Amino acid sequence: MKSVLLTGSTGFVGSYTIPQLLKKGYTVHAVTSKSETPKSDENLIWHTANLLDSDETENLLKTVCPTHLLHFAWYVEHGKFWTSTENVAWVYRSFELLKSFAENGGKRAVLIGSCTEYDWTIGDFCDENETPLKPSTLYGAAKRSLFELASIYAANVGLSLSWARLFFMFGAGEPEAKLVAYLIKSLLKGERAFCKNPDLVRDYLYVNEVAEALTVLLEQDICGAINVASGKPLRIRDLAETIGKITGRQDKIEFVEKVGASEPAFVVANTKRLTEETGWKPKYSLETALREYRKQIL
Repeated sequence: MKSVLLTGSTGFVGSYTIPQLLKKGYTVHAVTSKSETPKSDENLIWHTANLLDSDETENLLKTVCPTHLLHFAWYVEHGKFWTSTENVAWVYRSFELLKSFAENGGKRAVLIGSCTEYDWTIGDFCDENETPLKPSTLYGAAKRSLFELASIYAANVGLSLSWARLFFMFGAGEPEAKLVAYLIKSLLKGERAFCKNPDLVRDYLYVNEVAEALTVLLEQDICGAINVASGKPLRIRDLAETIGKITGRQDKIEFVEKVGASEPAFVVANTKRLTEETGWKPKYSLETALREYRKQIL
């Protein structure tokens, strides 16, 4: 029987993967640092553990002995994680988690990386094999370091490992200061919403689809870095105007150029590897996803 250790299980993306994993027939061992956990059942078992504590991590892996690992847990406090030294601690502890997973019989792992590992100055699609890794933040540098350490370790011990680089996401449960959450909630309240740098181009994927893609990836034996994104360039202006359309408050959007540090003009994934090697493709249009998001928060 296949079982998965899911870390960061109460986080934004992690929580969305639980129903996907259950649908695929996994016994899900969901890990949280919270003292109070949801009720467990036969196929969804909750564990409280501090993954920054090596003894707790080791005891957890020895108890569960999962066949699969999907590792989201990290320091992600909005506005602070970019420069926090917590990132360094998570590199070490995540590596220890992977090592313990392998030593306790684990076979397949998917660790979560970030598009911030790439060199964002290139102005072209981010490709797993071609685009240089040149992070400009401590967060991105930490993710890159773990990718390199984990990849070499997995190759040495014969562990199947994918490194899923996530791009931009939206959906119910995201931090309220994130762009889509801010715009949609402000407009639903009838408040004026400011959209900065509207001509920037980004790659956004609905969180439900991110969770589905990661679950499909976990099922397969694909190794190395793989972008998990839409692969579609989206101007911030077009994103905001679509939100204005589905809320009926386009008149409340104000586009402004941000004064200060410049931002990369184009950050979009090449998703050829994801779609061709896993067979997974996004099903939602931007408008359909945003309408579903709107329903969820009303």
